[in-house]
Amino acid sequence: MRGVRARSRPSRIRSRPSRPSPRESLGSTGFSIDQRDSESLQRIEAYFDIWNVSLVVFGLHLVLIGYLAFRSGYVPRVLGVLLAVAGAGYLVDSLGGLLVEDYSLSVGAVTFIGEALLMVWLLVRGRKVQLRA
Repeated sequence: MRGVRARSRPSRIRSRPSRPSPRESLGSTGFSIDQRDSESLQRIEAYFDIWNVSLVVFGLHLVLIGYLAFRSGYVPRVLGVLLAVAGAGYLVDSLGGLLVEDYSLSVGAVTFIGEALLMVWLLVRGRKVQLRA
């Protein structure tokens, strides 16, 4: 008969390597806490600048849509004017945030009415518009 060999099973409990504390790991990166805080703040400010630039593009988009809605004859003209005003509000807010250090005016908080009315008009009347021949 063959001899019975005892199989050795690997232990399921493994010791975890100890992780260094955040203070200990600072030495390996070469940056101090103040330098890391400064870098983080710069990246956050860059994000907000990029966001404001995208709002400039969106404001230009709304001004163009407002102009086209005004000229089309399919959409009520007042809706086109309100969309252009909403786009101007986005432009004022975002350019003010980019160009003025402590800009606190919020024009876009009241100019959204054109966007909301366009949404309602598209849901209620937009699907019933007949194309002119």
